[in-house]
Amino acid sequence: KQYKEAVRYYAMTEEILKRYERVPSLGEIHKECSRIADKLRTTLEDSFSGTTEKEMSEFPKDLPARVELLLRLGGKAASTERAAYASAFAHLNWLLQSCCCKNEKQSPPRFAASVASAVAPAFVAVADSLIEVSAVVDKVITTTEKNDDTPKKKRR
Repeated sequence: KQYKEAVRYYAMTEEILKRYERVPSLGEIHKECSRIADKLRTTLEDSFSGTTEKEMSEFPKDLPARVELLLRLGGKAASTERAAYASAFAHLNWLLQSCCCKNEKQSPPRFAASVASAVAPAFVAVADSLIEVSAVVDKVITTTEKNDDTPKKKRR
């Protein structure tokens, strides 16, 4: 929630601060805002690559929100979407491996049933999340394109 608000305010003021960065006080504010945005961008990018057991076992339910924040901070759409998909597939791979290790001594039919019952809900949740990620990417790209096409008022 706090990141979302911070990114919204950053996006609203970035253009103005950049335009007037030659004014010393505004230039310093712009530099500080840019440093904070860069740090948040790095944090969000790092959040896609879970490395610990806990991070791999818990699929981020806020993945679409993370993608949207990263895009609004200037992340590239294609690489952000790829990172989100890679995160989802790494989670599913971890889930399958851990499930197979737990159930490998069962008979083949029981093994298949155990794996399917454990993994199917996760696959559905991940698929839904990835559909939402794609929608977020499309929405942000469309919004950005509309804003870029809007004619700027000329100063007299």
